[in-house]
Amino acid sequence: MTDVTLNGVSQGAVTARTLAPMSANASITASFAINVFNATLTPGANGSITGPASNNFGATPSYSIIPATGFHVTDVTLNGVSQGAVTTLTLPAVSADVAITASFAINVFAITLTPGANGTITGPVSANFGTTPGYSITPATGFHVTDVTLNGVSQGALTALTLPAVSANVTLTASFAINNYSVSLTPGANGTITGPASANFGTTPAYSIAPSIGFHVTGVTLNGVSQGAVTSLILAPMSANVAIAASFAIDTFTVNVTSDSKGSVSPAGSPTVNFGSSQLFSFTPNAGYHVVNVVADGVSQGPVTSFTFTNVTAGGHTLKVVFIPDGDLNGDGVVNVSDALRALQIAVQLVTPNAQDLLRGDVAPFDGLGIPVPDGQITVGDALGILRKSVGLTTGF
Repeated sequence: MTDVTLNGVSQGAVTARTLAPMSANASITASFAINVFNATLTPGANGSITGPASNNFGATPSYSIIPATGFHVTDVTLNGVSQGAVTTLTLPAVSADVAITASFAINVFAITLTPGANGTITGPVSANFGTTPGYSITPATGFHVTDVTLNGVSQGALTALTLPAVSANVTLTASFAINNYSVSLTPGANGTITGPASANFGTTPAYSIAPSIGFHVTGVTLNGVSQGAVTSLILAPMSANVAIAASFAIDTFTVNVTSDSKGSVSPAGSPTVNFGSSQLFSFTPNAGYHVVNVVADGVSQGPVTSFTFTNVTAGGHTLKVVFIPDGDLNGDGVVNVSDALRALQIAVQLVTPNAQDLLRGDVAPFDGLGIPVPDGQITVGDALGILRKSVGLTTGF
C-alpha cells in the first residue's frame, strides 16, 4: 500500500477507512508498490563484498566475495549462518532484510627445503604472502656448497639466500661436495717427492722423498716447518692446503789416509770425496827416503808416487803410505828371518840386490829414535836390524 484517496483526497497508506455518514456519492482509490528489503554487507579486513544493497521482494540477487591480493576467503555468513569459504553467493527469494559478512586471511605458502648430503638448509618452512624470508645454507665440516636452486633455477654456491616477496609455494635445494686441498710438492735438485698433488678433507696422504743415486735427503719441510731428513711423510688429516719441500745433498766419503813420518801425502789429512768423483793422492818422501809401499784398501800398490781412487761410490776407503824401509824384502807383508837372511846374503855378496831389496832392506843406520836412515846400501847392519825387527826388538820401524 502506498496511498488511499477519498474523492481524490489522500488518506495516506491506510489499510482501513470508515466513511462519514453518507450524503453523496463517494470515490475511493488505492495504490500499491512492491516491498524492498535491505542487504547489509560487512566485509572484514583485506577483502570486499560486491552486490546490491537492497532487493525487491522475491528477487534472488548474487554477491561476489573478493579477497585482497595475497589473501583468501575464510568464511561467509548469511544472517549469521556460515555459508563456507565461498567467493559467490546467490540469495534465495528475498522476503526480509538480510545481513552478509565475509572474513579473510593472508595466504601462507609452503617452503620445501631439500638439502643434499653433508649440509643443511635452515629457515622457515612456510611464509606469508609478500614476506621475504631468509635461509642459511651450511655445509658440514670439511664440505662446501656447490649450488643452490630456487624452484629449479640455480642461484650459485650461496651460503645465504633471501627470497623475493613470496607469492607461491617455493622449493629450495642445495648440493655439497667435500673440500679438496692442494699439496704443493717442491723437491730441490737431485731428488723427488712422490705422492698426490691434492687430497680430500680428512684424508692422510703419504709421500716418499727419494734422493737421486749418490745423494741423500738433508731436510724436509711441511708448510715451512722442518720434519727432519725423512724419506717418507704421512700428513695429518687434511684441513687446508699444504706445501712440502725437500732438499738433497751429494753423498761424501772419507778416505782414511795414514803414513809414517818420513814423507808427506797430498792432500793432507783424510779428505772427503763426492759420490762418483775421483781423488788423486801424491806422495813426497823426505830427503834420503823413498816411497817404499802404498797400500790402498788393503792391497799393495808398490812404490808408486801417486794413487787415484776412481768413481768413489762408498765409504771405507783406506790409504797407507810407507816411506821408512820396512825390512820386508820378499814383499809378503811379514818381516821374518827369511828377510834378514836375504839381507845378509846381499851384504856378503852372495845375492845381487834388486830394486825392492834396496828400497825395503836399506834400514841401517838408525837415528836416535831407532828410525832407519837409509845409506844406499845393504850391509850386515841392515841384516841385523831386520833380524831384530823379526823378533820384536825394534821400535822405530
